[in-house]
Amino acid sequence: MGPIGRKVGLGAAMLLCISLFTAGCGLLNTAKEDNSLLVAGTKQFSGYSGLFQAEFAKQYKNTLVVIQEGDTTPGILALRNGAIDVAIASRDLNENEDDKWTQSHLIAKDAIHLIVHPGNPAADLTMAQLKSILTGKVDNWKQLGGPDMPIALVFTGLASDTYGGLSDLVMEGEEMAAKAVTRATGKEVVEDVAADKQAVGFVATKDLDVKVKALTVNNVEANRTTIYSGRYPLTRSIYFVVQSEPSELTRKFVDFFLGKDGQALLRKEGALPIH
Repeated sequence: MGPIGRKVGLGAAMLLCISLFTAGCGLLNTAKEDNSLLVAGTKQFSGYSGLFQAEFAKQYKNTLVVIQEGDTTPGILALRNGAIDVAIASRDLNENEDDKWTQSHLIAKDAIHLIVHPGNPAADLTMAQLKSILTGKVDNWKQLGGPDMPIALVFTGLASDTYGGLSDLVMEGEEMAAKAVTRATGKEVVEDVAADKQAVGFVATKDLDVKVKALTVNNVEANRTTIYSGRYPLTRSIYFVVQSEPSELTRKFVDFFLGKDGQALLRKEGALPIH
């Protein structure tokens, strides 16, 4: 399928921009097509969206980057239809998407970590056990070979990118049914888990702390080697997907985050850069 004319989805694109008016954005009435980027994000990486917008705008003044959160497959479809410039994806292109019209760039990796109180004897959870906890089928550590005490879930909520990752990697289309304590940040999740022997929490790499114990998953420890290789089951990959002949500004966007400065910014945010 060839690319339809660039920006044919202008009406939809403008809908993406409406929310910017409430933020007091004054660029919309002066920005030209050549200095705007329309990006479809994925909920898995909503925590990075602000970085992508703000840091690129610092490098390229008067550039408007609009990111609309969604899912990987619809984002790639919008890109292939010419409605957007970049799709941020949590996976590489599949066989139906990988053709001469589309190309993907691996930008970075990160991971979701399961954490417990240091006094909890648990050391490992399988993906099946994790799903059983999230769906509420398992609600006591005794069911997992541990002490007889309830499992207290702590995470950053159903709208967070952490849960977005768990949903894609673990849930297989099922909804979370277990009761959970929600916190605003990963750091707050760590504090809760560090104070509660019953708790299990889910955090991104940047929020890991010595106050808590990180579990292995399927007997695989999360470290640079297992995350880069994908052996750690809760590994996430950040891809930028663009058309094979992107605009100059789109190319600059990709090149910036693949370059030294962009990779350093991703590292600072807790991702594992590829360079």
